[in-house]
Amino acid sequence: MPGRNAKRQKAVTSRRTPVTFAEDMAERGATGASLEDQDWFIEISNMNVVAFRRDYLGRIGAPEHSEYGDRCIVATKGGRKLRVYGAATTLADLRSWFEDGPRDKTAAEAAEDALETIEQR
Repeated sequence: MPGRNAKRQKAVTSRRTPVTFAEDMAERGATGASLEDQDWFIEISNMNVVAFRRDYLGRIGAPEHSEYGDRCIVATKGGRKLRVYGAATTLADLRSWFEDGPRDKTAAEAAEDALETIEQR
């Protein structure tokens, strides 16, 4: 998933540990043109990149058809409203992913997170 500008793009996983988008995606095992986990939804759809981190989103409207293609309105936690264009199925998947909420972590994932936190200190 990392692009040529990935070194400039920062994803903040915690306030103390900024990492590049490329590093974050590599840690998640992201390959190809899509990723869906409890934190990220990324998919290429109709020549658009639909990419959101769950903690950035406040609300996602239902997909609708416009003269420019299928779209939905996304409201961020900060109050911004964005028009997101993509295939209706991708937009419906984005909305379902958000509404279903994060899944509970497995014991192995929780242990890995705890180990990373300890190593950072």
